[in-house]
Amino acid sequence: MKYLNKVVFINSADKSIKFSEVNLDGNVHFIGTQGVGKSTLLRAILFFYNADKQKLGIPREKKTFDEYYFPFQNSYLIYEVKTENEFFCVLAFKSQGRVAFRFFDSAFDKNFFIDNEGRAFESWDKTREAFGKNIGHTRIIHSYEEYRNILYGNNKGIASEFRKYALIESKQYQNIPRTISNVFLNANLSAEFVKGTIIKSLNEEEIKIDLTTYSQTHLKDFETNLNDIKKWTDKNRSGENQVEKQADNVSTFYSALKYLEKKKAELASQLGWALNNVKEQQPKVSDKYKIEEHKLNKVKTKLSELDSLFDKRKEKVQEQIGKFKSKFDEIKTKRDEYAAMKIDNILERVSKKISLELEKKNLNSEKEILTSKFLEIQQRYEALLKQLENQLKEFENNKQTENNNVQSGFLSFKEALTKQYDLLYDEIRKQHKEELEVANALVKEKDKTITSNKINRSEVKNKRFYEKEINGCNADISNLNLAISKGDNAIQHATEKNKNIQKEWLIEEKGVNEDTKRKIEKQTEIITKLNSIISAIDAKIENSKHSLYGWLNEQVPDWDKTIGKVIDEDNVLYKSGLNPKKISNGDLSFFGISIDTNEIDKKVKTVADLQKEKDDFNNQIIVTQKIIADLNSKSNEELEKLRKRFQPKIKEQKEIIDANKYQSDQNKIKLEEIGVHLTDWKTKAT
Repeated sequence: MKYLNKVVFINSADKSIKFSEVNLDGNVHFIGTQGVGKSTLLRAILFFYNADKQKLGIPREKKTFDEYYFPFQNSYLIYEVKTENEFFCVLAFKSQGRVAFRFFDSAFDKNFFIDNEGRAFESWDKTREAFGKNIGHTRIIHSYEEYRNILYGNNKGIASEFRKYALIESKQYQNIPRTISNVFLNANLSAEFVKGTIIKSLNEEEIKIDLTTYSQTHLKDFETNLNDIKKWTDKNRSGENQVEKQADNVSTFYSALKYLEKKKAELASQLGWALNNVKEQQPKVSDKYKIEEHKLNKVKTKLSELDSLFDKRKEKVQEQIGKFKSKFDEIKTKRDEYAAMKIDNILERVSKKISLELEKKNLNSEKEILTSKFLEIQQRYEALLKQLENQLKEFENNKQTENNNVQSGFLSFKEALTKQYDLLYDEIRKQHKEELEVANALVKEKDKTITSNKINRSEVKNKRFYEKEINGCNADISNLNLAISKGDNAIQHATEKNKNIQKEWLIEEKGVNEDTKRKIEKQTEIITKLNSIISAIDAKIENSKHSLYGWLNEQVPDWDKTIGKVIDEDNVLYKSGLNPKKISNGDLSFFGISIDTNEIDKKVKTVADLQKEKDDFNNQIIVTQKIIADLNSKSNEELEKLRKRFQPKIKEQKEIIDANKYQSDQNKIKLEEIGVHLTDWKTKAT
């Protein structure tokens, strides 16, 4: 018995699941609050059985199956299937914007898809390397119908390598996925329908033919048809059938012609796009050229201004150098003269003049005392001692005077030096003001240039060379492989598939139109209500000058804090013809009743408030109209998407029988050429 054993999510479920394994080996019951992932898991399981994204029960307003389950290029769903003796897995991944499948002969292993750092592999090449040589895998399966044929064992037209992956073997399996879908989506399902589905899927009997009726209808004109057939079987002497040869040539030439017409249209479209692109880029390039030319002229002007400023400064500096040089010569001459006069000795002697004069005076006084007529030594000693004390005081006074003079001279010198310094600083600052401004401007410009260069350097450092060309080649290879793969089975299913596509297109188009119509009707109702409210506000604003509101504004100060809190806004305040008058009685009353309006919590709406409400409602109308326009635009986009999605398929099915063989040959040739180009780009990139 074969059954689904495990489901694995990698970078899936709207980016919320990085990695998760769910075992299904037995009776499984899902329970939990809203938002824990029950529907996510059920839809993933259902997709394994029906491979139909339109029948998973996903609401229109939510993300599509591809967007939700495969948000990244390295998002995967892996289904592990248990057979009698071994396991195999079905890998679902995104290829060329839609989900595709691969089968591989192994149980699930996390190391096949996730590296040591916990990141999922970005490409199939790394997964294939992880498989090694012992694990086999199939080609990419892009067709969902082909996937269902493999899974349910409809082996007609299926390669033998896929037969081991069938859960059952049945040619009439079509009701089984529908039954499973109805079970998962809780649709009404009777037991008789389930029984009938199982019986039909197991019925492999051939259709019986009634020979009596067959001979009367289908064998009519048999001889004529047989002769026509013989034209395709009779051979000439060389063993060739001339009609078949001519038909082959016609078919080949027609396929070649269709292919060449298609290529011609593609090349014309590419040339037209390139021409339009050049026309679009030409004004931008011209504007950029003018900007760069203006920058160049600006830089040249700056350079000429700097040269002029430098010449002026050079002349001033040379003039100052001449002045200072003459002063230095004068100083040198004076210095030589003073050196010859021994000016240092003269200055030293002059500085001692006061001390020497004082010493002379003291010695003369001492001499007078010593030569006086005092007879007693004690009196002489006392007089001498007193004289010395007086001399000491006089000496101290002189020194103090000298100190004060020196201090005063120092302060005067310091003040003069400070003034001279300030004058020199101001002069230098004025002289270099222009240079400083230019230098600051140049520094800022250089900083911008450095920042720009750092950004460019970072971009170049992180850039992957020839990435666009390599990705383009990979995309082309994938497209060609897809085209070759589809070509093997496309002719058999073309007619039936065309009818199904047209029917599906009509159903989806009708659904889009009805959904859009319902949403627009809701928005139109909102606009109607808002317009009625705006009309009422306009009436109030228009009557405001001739109503009680206008009279109160002119006659009663602060009326909004008194009568305004108890007056009816709709029926009284903005109503005209009330003939309001002031009463001579000065006490603040309302029809003879005095109340404390401070206790009433109400704000009177002014004309400005009404205007603001009107503007708010108008803005809501604009928003609603935009929503309607967006709905129409979205509807048109959806219809256009449907047209782009279904029309090429219809056209493809009509042309596939004639063009398939020639197209496959051309695609194989192209595949080899692109493979060589891809190798060249990879070599250049390394």
